[in-house]
Amino acid sequence: MLKSSTLGMALIINILIICLWVFFSFVIASLVSTKRVDYRKFPYRVYNWEKRGRFYSDNFDAGAWYGVLPIKFNRDNIDYKTIEGADIPKLKRFITLTCRSELFNILNCMFFFLAVIINIPYLGFIIGSLVIIANIPFIIANRFARFILLNELVRKRSAQEIERYIASNNAPKDDDNKTDDYTFSNFE
Repeated sequence: MLKSSTLGMALIINILIICLWVFFSFVIASLVSTKRVDYRKFPYRVYNWEKRGRFYSDNFDAGAWYGVLPIKFNRDNIDYKTIEGADIPKLKRFITLTCRSELFNILNCMFFFLAVIINIPYLGFIIGSLVIIANIPFIIANRFARFILLNELVRKRSAQEIERYIASNNAPKDDDNKTDDYTFSNFE
């Protein structure tokens, strides 16, 4: 298709195709069901090689820049600096948001294959590679942010379980804690 056109025309057509591709990727990522973008399923799940997010902070210093990148689906305005105040349902929405955003960026990377098919091989490879390079920081940021959100989710769930345990009948009553009878002399 673009193999016989001039370099300038091929670049213009590629830019238009990339814009359409990004638009359709956004629509697909927006419309996909929440069951499909579950953080416990492939490709969004946590892998051992990620070392609970340390892989991204050690190799890419993601902790310094992950909150700066714009997230396409950020309707709730995630502020990673104040995430501790979020409740569990909001944290789950944020985690799903990172999965949707990761899907969007993965779909954008798939443009590489179309670029290689419709262009002269070297031009298609260069354009496709540029699209991949442009999306990789967003994928890294979403993966790293998901670890922060998952850690906060686990912390909130643990706190809830402790509160439930204290509120249940298993909690010791004030009568059971007779510490007034003890003095330091009893332990010497």
